[in-house]
Amino acid sequence: MLSKHNPVSINNRNGGTLHLVIIALIAILLVGSGILYAMKGSGPDLMDQPITAVVSEGRFVSHVLDQGEIQSSENVEIRCQVEARGGNVTVLSVIPEGTIVDEGEVLVELDKSSFEQQKQTQDIAVANAKTRVIQADAAFKTAVQAKREYIEGTYVEQKIQIENEKYTAEQQYEQAKAVVKHSEKLQKKGIVTAQQMKTDLIAVQQAKNSLELAKKKLWVLENITKEKEQIKLEADIEAAKVKFDNEKEAEKVELDKSKEIQEQIDNCTIRAPKNTKQAQVVYAKQYSRGGQTEWVLEEGASVRERQVLIRLPTPSKMEVKAAINEQSIAMIEPGMPVDITVDALPGERFRGVVTSVSQYAESQGWMSSSIPKFPVYIKIIRPTAKLKANMNASVSIRTQLIETCLQVPVQCIYSAQDKHFCLLKDGENSWTTQEVEVVTDNSTNAVIKGLDPGTEVALNPGAYKDLLDLPENITTADSDLTEEEKAELEREAKAAKEKAQKGKNRGKKGKGKSGDADARLDSFMTRVDKNGDKVIDADELKEAGRMANFIKPADADKDGKITRQELKTHFEKMMKQYGGGGGRGGQGGGGRGRDGGGRGGPGGNRGGGPGGDRGRRGGDA
Repeated sequence: MLSKHNPVSINNRNGGTLHLVIIALIAILLVGSGILYAMKGSGPDLMDQPITAVVSEGRFVSHVLDQGEIQSSENVEIRCQVEARGGNVTVLSVIPEGTIVDEGEVLVELDKSSFEQQKQTQDIAVANAKTRVIQADAAFKTAVQAKREYIEGTYVEQKIQIENEKYTAEQQYEQAKAVVKHSEKLQKKGIVTAQQMKTDLIAVQQAKNSLELAKKKLWVLENITKEKEQIKLEADIEAAKVKFDNEKEAEKVELDKSKEIQEQIDNCTIRAPKNTKQAQVVYAKQYSRGGQTEWVLEEGASVRERQVLIRLPTPSKMEVKAAINEQSIAMIEPGMPVDITVDALPGERFRGVVTSVSQYAESQGWMSSSIPKFPVYIKIIRPTAKLKANMNASVSIRTQLIETCLQVPVQCIYSAQDKHFCLLKDGENSWTTQEVEVVTDNSTNAVIKGLDPGTEVALNPGAYKDLLDLPENITTADSDLTEEEKAELEREAKAAKEKAQKGKNRGKKGKGKSGDADARLDSFMTRVDKNGDKVIDADELKEAGRMANFIKPADADKDGKITRQELKTHFEKMMKQYGGGGGRGGQGGGGRGRDGGGRGGPGGNRGGGPGGDRGRRGGDA
């Protein structure tokens, strides 16, 4: 009813409400503007003042956090001992992973059918070898008896026969001589004719010859024939013995083959080794270069000789193998305490200690990160039965502990030319630059010397360089090189490019020889290395004058000495960074170069190329 009879009054009411809202918004804007004006005042803009933190005193702890895997420090590796001709043998059965086993329990059964066939063939070969040994042994014994037969039988018989011949010949000879003597007497009496006498003399000569022949035969038998027969018979014995030994060795070879085949058959049944008690079965897996599982122990899988099939970890000696990035590995040493959490056991925490730090990075697949990872082994103190091999774990390695020290957030530190500065608040709108000593730091706080507890320092002082008041020899530019030093690097770079171009023009590949660059480096090293020990030490660095700031960053390992290789690496890095220079900047700023900025004009600082920076009081360089 009201909306029909008095619509004007409703519109007025809505219009009044809108006016009130507009008036309230205007009032809020006026009040806000007044507050901003009051904050700004006639002094510095309070909205541009740095956010501060307070220097605190307390306990400092530095940790290295990373991931690892639970394993046992004592693992019994079960390997395949089967020497398969084809290189692989097939798995027939395998015990389930995670099974708790004791000594003698069967873990894996491999296919042994081919070895059983070999065993049958080999058994026949062994039987034939034994037969040949028996025959060779008989031949050897026969040869020995043949020698004995000759010495004790044949030789004695022949000797007696010849001696009988000799005796007969002697008798005949004596009889013939007696006949001749009698015939000589009868011849004188005219009874025996000359012809008969001649016949008797011939008989004497024949008897003498027979006697000499018998003596010669006896001498030959005793001095030649006997020795000859002995040599022959001894040779027969030696030959028979050699053959017997060969056949015996051949039998041994065949027996060894048979034994090896039997061992292969036995090796096809893999059992838990001696002294195994309540060990958990863990399959040994193989991974591809991409990190994917390439081989798993299972029925039907092929395995090769010496391949690890199963690991039996010792539950009471568990450890964590952690992979630490290269930027953190230098801080870790054996003996450092470690806090360990296991993904599979939420809410439980274990204590550990670093036992060893590998000197070499682990090889990684081509799919993995390019950041080197170094294995660190951590012993778990008082492990429980809940810990299983291959569980994922997180480790917190305490690398440093200082009970009482001064600390500030790491964002409060401004570094330039190996020096560190803090921006201190010493009044309502007043700031002071103070050099500090940074003892150490972690990802959150830095331990410092040179300030008092409770001092307010600016966070991110690099964003307020107009408030920083650095010493004259300190520049806020990214590069610490002077124009002369840059020019020297540019000359080196230009010479290298010309050398490469000449080599290219001659049809050579690459960038040409580096002999001249090495000669310049040697010449530079000789000028600075006064004592000629091939190392630039701290005293020689002080004598280098204006080049000291240029040489000092070459000390990569921070040992206070610079070797030729460190200097060469530094030169190459600088030449790559400052391959071309920038022009000279104008009023308030520097020109932009190819790799580095030029020097700024009045009111500006370094030039504005990459490596240039904001001027101290001018605009952008």
